[in-house]
Amino acid sequence: MVKAKTFPRVIELFKEDLKPGGTTLRGIVRKTGLNSNTIANYLEGTTEPTQKSLERISVAYHKSVAWLRGDSDDATAPDAINHNILDISALSPEQREAWDFLQQLPPEKQKKVCAFLKLVMSDE
Repeated sequence: MVKAKTFPRVIELFKEDLKPGGTTLRGIVRKTGLNSNTIANYLEGTTEPTQKSLERISVAYHKSVAWLRGDSDDATAPDAINHNILDISALSPEQREAWDFLQQLPPEKQKKVCAFLKLVMSDE
């Protein structure tokens, strides 16, 4: 039996969100700003979240990073949260569509798309 690398509370939050009447994997992607492959790995318990991912999950679910890791029983305890995390809820529908598209791509293709966009924008 392979021991899960993802913190159990992260898995529980995502599974609770995916219950009927909840959201979809895409909804979790929108809520957290993490890509769907990362979330799927967390749900399978195969990947340990990075500090940045934990901060994003913390902000999205209003839980402390310490609680997510299992270091605290106080889910609302304050943590030093990176306030530079992108709030995708403020994006326009077009920006959100572009964001969702980019999140579905592997990192190497994301870099290529960004390089292409920079090239196109530099011509204006």
